[in-house]
Amino acid sequence: MKYDRLSSLIHRFALVVRVCAPGGGNMRVLGDAGTGAPTRVIFSPSGRAIAQRVGETILIEAQVDWGGNANPLLAALPSTLALGVDNKETALLLQVFLREA
Repeated sequence: MKYDRLSSLIHRFALVVRVCAPGGGNMRVLGDAGTGAPTRVIFSPSGRAIAQRVGETILIEAQVDWGGNANPLLAALPSTLALGVDNKETALLLQVFLREA
C-alpha cells in the first residue's frame, strides 16, 4: 500500500486525547453559559487553552497530544486556533464529542 505524505504523518504520530480538569488542557470546548450550547473550540498545540469570554462556560477541556513539536504538522500551526460553532454540522459533531467524553 502506498501512502501520501499526510497519510504517513497520521500513521507515524499517534493522536492521544485525554479529558482533564479546567486549566490542565490545551483544547477547550466552550459554550453559552445560559443554554450550554457549544460556541467555540480553542486548541493551543504549543501551550494551554486560553480563557473563555464573559458569558461562556467550559463544556469540556482536554489535553491533545499528536506527537508534540516532533510532528511537523503541529509545529506549523499557530500558537492558538479558534473555531466558532456557526453551523449545524459543527454543533452536531461537538454534541457527539461531548457525549463520548
